[in-house]
Amino acid sequence: MSESGSADITPASTGQVDAVVDLWVALAVGQRRYGSRLRGAENRAEIREAIVQRTVTDDLLVALLDGDVVGFVMYTI
Repeated sequence: MSESGSADITPASTGQVDAVVDLWVALAVGQRRYGSRLRGAENRAEIREAIVQRTVTDDLLVALLDGDVVGFVMYTI
């Protein structure tokens, strides 16, 4: 954890892929109550593949708090 007590933001590693997938699925499930049609669990394999690709190309950042992945962002320039 950073000295300020906030989360550290770092490029994702392949060892963090499953944690990011779990967060993405939970986000997708939670958004259904707001009208989203995105299916979390049903898309787990596809999103895992996308997350692995983004990890390899350094297009995925994770937020770490006490070593645990608590957030993420995927981006493309």
